Amino acid sequence: MKILVGTILTEDNEQQREWLKLQLAFLKATTEQFDHITVVWGGIKSEGFPDNTTTVEPEAVVTGIDAHRKGLNYLIQLFRQYQKDYDSFLFLDSDAFPIKKNWVHHLLDKMDKYPVDKGDTPPRHFDIAIPVRPENLETRLHSSILFADKEALPHISFEFGPIPRGDLFGDLEKDLHLPEYETERRQLVFPLVRSNQFNVHPLACGIYYDMFYHHCCGSGRSFEVRGDRYWDKRDLNTPMDEMTQMLMANPSAFISRLAGWALQRYANIKVDNDGEKTAG
Repeated sequence: MKILVGTILTEDNEQQREWLKLQLAFLKATTEQFDHITVVWGGIKSEGFPDNTTTVEPEAVVTGIDAHRKGLNYLIQLFRQYQKDYDSFLFLDSDAFPIKKNWVHHLLDKMDKYPVDKGDTPPRHFDIAIPVRPENLETRLHSSILFADKEALPHISFEFGPIPRGDLFGDLEKDLHLPEYETERRQLVFPLVRSNQFNVHPLACGIYYDMFYHHCCGSGRSFEVRGDRYWDKRDLNTPMDEMTQMLMANPSAFISRLAGWALQRYANIKVDNDGEKTAG
């Protein structure tokens, strides 16, 4: 089983480069056979990126959600070029990565074998696995992490706009989403739901399906909370910079505390005196 992993960086800056180093360390510690592509929207201005980095020089300057959407759609075009060479594909935001050893085997086992013993629903497989975030009152599929079977690639695209259903409050939800898998292919989606044993924040620093970590706002943009009417504002205003520093200083300890179910299953990442992160 060989997978191709793609990371989207919305720009080249020190913060994004640090996230990429951390992500690659976790990938090496958890994933046996993979290749990796980094897409930097807007081009590279510094040194230190991996050799397999792809840069995109847009005709017009775009930032934020538009740069993210364009970068993801650029990545899906790259993935389709390699569709015959890999079994599965993984899309990652810069602040998301797998934390569980041998996660590919465990996830594919769930996606490929789904017997239904009762009712009229026949046994089926799943095309994609992706987070769903009811903790933020969302009903949409969240593109921070997307694991896809090779046969799913022709059906994947990323758009920004209204989601077919409202959020859990019944309000309009407008964000980045996958149109086909929000509607007619919804039954082929395996949901990755938050599974933190311990929370430092109700929405950020999430463990999904005891398998992936997503920091939230790793790009440095403001923390937009759809469910801010639901959560205590004091919790939501916890400084993200403080949690980022805690994660970067000792990634394994920070994530193990959040996940917490079986520590031996998670990656062990070492941080040296210069801040470099390697698989332990």
